[in-house]
Amino acid sequence: MADTTGTVQERYAYDAYGRPTDGSGNPGFLTPSWGSRATSAFAWIYLHQGGRYDTTSGLYNFRNRDYSPTLGRWMEQDPIGFSGGFANLYIYAGNNAPRYTDPSGLLEIPGYRYDPFGSGPNYAQLCKNWAASEEKADKSWLNSIPSCPCDVGVPPKRPQGKGYLWLDPEPADQKYHPGASSCMRSIPGSLYGPGQQCCYDRGGKLITHGAGAGTPDKTAPYGGWPNGNPLSILLHYFEDVVPFIWCSKADMLDVYLKYRPPDNSCECKKNP
Repeated sequence: MADTTGTVQERYAYDAYGRPTDGSGNPGFLTPSWGSRATSAFAWIYLHQGGRYDTTSGLYNFRNRDYSPTLGRWMEQDPIGFSGGFANLYIYAGNNAPRYTDPSGLLEIPGYRYDPFGSGPNYAQLCKNWAASEEKADKSWLNSIPSCPCDVGVPPKRPQGKGYLWLDPEPADQKYHPGASSCMRSIPGSLYGPGQQCCYDRGGKLITHGAGAGTPDKTAPYGGWPNGNPLSILLHYFEDVVPFIWCSKADMLDVYLKYRPPDNSCECKKNP
């Protein structure tokens, strides 16, 4: 801060997340000669990226939401929910504060576009961004999950004595597996581990490809707990379900299936 003659009266420095510091990593402000002081001599409150800083709570107000530099995230969810294109509804500036500012709390990130007049998020770009990250990711987990049995019978029953735990088949969710009659999942032996999903037609035969087929889970929603593990379910949603929604809405399901390929290691008869 400078006076009308251009003479510096107070200096401001921030950590990577916008917390004002005294230059040594501690909360505070700087004197004109770069010394430290605990509070602003001018009670100046418009600091990091123009946010209105509250010294009592340690939060910045950016009109529509409050930002915590200590946590590096918004304190409120994105008001447009998942339509903003992010699985994390508290994410600040796309997790890239050095590149983006968000003076309103409603930042539009390129590739994560929301149009309030109806065109919605840029699902194609979201799908492409996800695919690019998956291309670089470790894919060895696909080799650690069980193969789908070719036939579960009518009525469908989970396989026995296969060396893996399986949940009982359940009616297929037509939103995610149109045309399938039932689907079942494997249960990984550890929390946050991957798992297999297999879907079957009315005759109990494995659906080997297409929209109705089951897809492997990078994080199985059951995580070793037959009744479900809340954290695994949350990770499964972010890592497997959200990119499926993006690619499906962009008519790019083939891209999703490239990185979550339906299993046919047992060389079952092509179906349908």
